[in-house]
Amino acid sequence: MKPMLSLAKKVVVISAKLAFALFKFPVKVYRFMVKHAILLGIYSFLKLMAMVTFKILRRPFFLGMLIGSSGLYVMIDQERRKKVLALLGGK
Repeated sequence: MKPMLSLAKKVVVISAKLAFALFKFPVKVYRFMVKHAILLGIYSFLKLMAMVTFKILRRPFFLGMLIGSSGLYVMIDQERRKKVLALLGGK
């Protein structure tokens, strides 16, 4: 009988702690967001810009433009062309 009462007491105590924690949690989140609003704004801006950049660069047109312009930049100058061909040829 005693283990059953102990188990019932633990269940009630844990559920009560969980209920109070769920009521306090939004207040804690709000206080954290107010205190760190600038950092959260910077983080969300950087995350959004990275996501947009990767979405744009994964498209075939922009990827082709990026590779083509890089190739054109390398092939225009003779010294750069020699360096790249040496790297690719392994010489």
